[in-house]
Amino acid sequence: MKVIPSSPYAPFNSKEWNFLISKNAKFENTPIKIQKKFYRTFTLKKIEKNELLKEKNELHQQMQLLFG
Repeated sequence: MKVIPSSPYAPFNSKEWNFLISKNAKFENTPIKIQKKFYRTFTLKKIEKNELLKEKNELHQQMQLLFG
């Protein structure tokens, strides 16, 4: 990235300015491709972890009821 001086007395190169402006215009109308990736192992581990947490939570609530 090039820093362009903002002083009114700074030298101005029109070719350089046009090059910088046209660089951004190239990507203006290009389509965006999005790829979705699903990781089965991650979701299975997450589901198993959630089930274990639910079981632990239920056991904890039962213990509270027994001792409460």
